[in-house]
Amino acid sequence: MGSPNGGTQSVSSYLWTHGISHVDAIVISHADTDHYNAVPELLKRFSVGTVYVSPVMFRDRSRALAALRAGIDAAGVPIREISIGDKLTTTAGCRIEVWHPPAAGVVGRDLDKHNANCIVLDIEYAGKRVLLTGDLEGTGLKNLMSEMPTHCDVLLAPHHGSMASDPAGLSQWSTPDYVIVSNAPAFQTGKTVSTYETSGATVLNTADYGAIDVTIDARGVRLQTFRPMKPLAR
Repeated sequence: MGSPNGGTQSVSSYLWTHGISHVDAIVISHADTDHYNAVPELLKRFSVGTVYVSPVMFRDRSRALAALRAGIDAAGVPIREISIGDKLTTTAGCRIEVWHPPAAGVVGRDLDKHNANCIVLDIEYAGKRVLLTGDLEGTGLKNLMSEMPTHCDVLLAPHHGSMASDPAGLSQWSTPDYVIVSNAPAFQTGKTVSTYETSGATVLNTADYGAIDVTIDARGVRLQTFRPMKPLAR
């Protein structure tokens, strides 16, 4: 929520380590600064094809959002709006569909209106599904779970593993095999972790393992952590 330098350096180092200098697309999940404040500097370091945002991303007026927009414009990268039902074109049989938010957005309390309108991506490849939820909670989460329950192989726990994102309900709705919690050591997520584990999921926390790579291929789903740990596969 503060300086973008930490996020910029972490993402840059990861991409450079993997020999990546071009990024096809950046999807900015919602208008909370910890989910986008590294983007302007990253656009100076890498070529980027497109930046995707929700239709409600720039409805608020703030210095941080203005700086984001200016950084994207300065890099000459097009901004595209996406909402529920949209599909992103990929290659090699991978399908990416937007499951949230609707084009008009949803109404949320002042404290969580950005989270309620967070972009949710369903990624399917080789018969496996990864569900990216950003910080989804509140009305947006209720709307998502009002749809037909669906199994996912890997779930990104909403809102950094917050109990406000109903881990019990979401684990029942999505029956994940793996749950990734993206947070810092100071966050208290023990109850969230135990809730997902009770549902039968294997839970990995970036606070413990650092970056977590998910690979889907003919062998199924494999997870590899930055900090030492045996590779996991199902």
